[in-house]
Amino acid sequence: DKLKTIFEEQGVADVQYFRSDIIHKKRQITGYWLMYPYELSMHLIDYSKSEIYITKVSGFKIDPDPMYIASYDEYEIMNRELAEKGYKDIKVRAKLTIEKAVLKEEVNQPLINVTSYRGSRHLVSEELKQKIEATGCTGIEFKPSEINNAE
Repeated sequence: DKLKTIFEEQGVADVQYFRSDIIHKKRQITGYWLMYPYELSMHLIDYSKSEIYITKVSGFKIDPDPMYIASYDEYEIMNRELAEKGYKDIKVRAKLTIEKAVLKEEVNQPLINVTSYRGSRHLVSEELKQKIEATGCTGIEFKPSEINNAE
């Protein structure tokens, strides 16, 4: 319940919670939840300032040079084409991977759900991270990300 309460107090949006009681050694333990982010926040990224690479589905860079992507729509179109046709003469499924994301200036959400971002699918603000740690929630690992608000 602790993490769910923090998320609700911080105004985390686009997330649905499902009660998930746990059975341990034939004993039911309550107070656990599954969190399902039902809305991705890919539109919050400033693509023109971010580092985006063409990679294999495994994440291995096919092209060492970053791609210039101007917008979310362009990102989606190119990603679809890479999945369907591959990259140039290489007949391997490819995708765009965001290695360093820059958020749009107006972004101030405590939790951002993204996909095709190297390392994580959930990006949390420093304030939310500190509240989670101060509450003593366990089973969560925070790793630094290559993301920043409008450089």
